[in-house]
Amino acid sequence: MSRTIIFLLGLIALALLVFLCIRKHTPEIQTDIQARTVSVLSAGATDWVKVDVDGRNVVLTGIAPSEELRKKAEEMAKAVTGVVSVDNQITIAQSNVESILEPEPEVMQESEPELVVQSPYENQFTKTKAGVVLSGWVPDEDQHQALLQLAKQKFGEDQVTDQLQVGTGAPEGWLQAAKAAITGLAYFKDGVAHITDTKIDLSGDVLNEAAKENVETELHTTLPANFKIDLELNVPQLAIEEIHPKSAKDDRISCTETFNEMLASEKLHFATDSAGVRERQQKVLDKVVRFLDTCPNSIIEVSGFTDSRGTESYNQKLSQKRAETVVRKLINKGVNANKLKARGYGEVHPLSDNSSRKGQALNRRIEFKYVNEGE
Repeated sequence: MSRTIIFLLGLIALALLVFLCIRKHTPEIQTDIQARTVSVLSAGATDWVKVDVDGRNVVLTGIAPSEELRKKAEEMAKAVTGVVSVDNQITIAQSNVESILEPEPEVMQESEPELVVQSPYENQFTKTKAGVVLSGWVPDEDQHQALLQLAKQKFGEDQVTDQLQVGTGAPEGWLQAAKAAITGLAYFKDGVAHITDTKIDLSGDVLNEAAKENVETELHTTLPANFKIDLELNVPQLAIEEIHPKSAKDDRISCTETFNEMLASEKLHFATDSAGVRERQQKVLDKVVRFLDTCPNSIIEVSGFTDSRGTESYNQKLSQKRAETVVRKLINKGVNANKLKARGYGEVHPLSDNSSRKGQALNRRIEFKYVNEGE
């Protein structure tokens, strides 16, 4: 027998031996892979998975609570040493799918309460030193906001207390009449406007004799034709004597004196190199609005000043900018532009020494100057 034949017979015998050896140990390998895979899955909180092994191929079956856990089980099985492939036949629990697809319960919309017709239709607007209180009914939210905005413009943002409620039954021309009543209250120190259907009762202490005349004229010319008004206006004699002793016997207080009482000493101050009006200074602007409501024919100069830092040319422009900024804000509050003049004076007429920070701060200012008296 040749050597070649002997060599081939030897290879065949070796292959047969290896095959028999693998076949003998395959069940042991499968059992080992299955045991280790089950152990890994149990440790990963996926012990609901059933594991079958065919050689080194793993088959997973069972019902997963979610798609995420289904994928997790597959990844864990693939990581087991000796596993060649994973056939993931796990299904997702039907109840979970149904809960996902189940529509959310319909939310029942609460119906808006039906508005009751108010009769009589009443309002009361009260002005005191503490501020202005608006109470009673408004036809709708748009008219509510329009009235509230006018009141804040006339008396100041933080001076108005809103107690108005929406209610139907308002007479024709109600908003125009209510606005006229609030405008009239701007001339009062203390006063009450009571509106009942188409009748307005307005009473209290006005600022001065000129204010009394303005109330009478404006209300009689601005009220709707279907409204009637009853006025009870008082010019307090005691207040005249206290404020203007020399004119206590006069029947009339001039707008000049009113200006001196309300605005002559008022000033607005600014940050360095700024023309911005601070929020807390709005009360001064509201005073200007109230004065011009009282004396609508008057003219006020808004005078701007700076400290001495910077060139004269720059300070002149900055002071003019400050004055024009204040004028714009007053116009936005409803003041007629023809009643205001903006003038910048630069660094002249300082109130204090510019050598200190305190002095410089006092000099960065706006003053109000009375230009024309009209009554």
